Amino acid sequence: MFLQHLDWLRTVVRARIGTDAATVDDLLGEISLEVLRLEDKWKHIPAPGPWFYRVAIRKVALFRRNQHREKQVMDRVRLDPLVHRHRGSETVEPFQRLLWNEDLVAVRNALSKLNGKDVEILMLKYVHNFGYDEIRARLGIDTNKIIYRLRTARNRLRAALNAQDLSGEKQ
Repeated sequence: MFLQHLDWLRTVVRARIGTDAATVDDLLGEISLEVLRLEDKWKHIPAPGPWFYRVAIRKVALFRRNQHREKQVMDRVRLDPLVHRHRGSETVEPFQRLLWNEDLVAVRNALSKLNGKDVEILMLKYVHNFGYDEIRARLGIDTNKIIYRLRTARNRLRAALNAQDLSGEKQ
């Protein structure tokens, strides 16, 4: 039944995010998975088209929100030495900028030493600014497990940063 609605849903998604076929197909795949996951909710509806439309719109909104967050993160961590960074109203001195860039490099190196689950939960929480509810929806684990995994991941990140400091590692 869902396949009958796929063509017009593709048009809806394309109209909202652009004509990049690969991105539209990826998003339609996510919509299909969501529809299959919630099949018991729409199977009894005589005309499920509007329900499919609402799922598609929610997925598009989530996609656009995540794109916006990623753009904000990339703008924040851009390491262009010609761009002055501001804290409050004062311009940051070049030496301070250099220290911040070294800190970013150290954090990236420490993150590369962590396992994928630790990096994933740290990125969801601190890069994408997800709350516990959003992380729970994304990973399918309860709040206590999220709190535990975040604490463990932060401790491992802290240990990796300390190990870099002790070894004098720069790269």
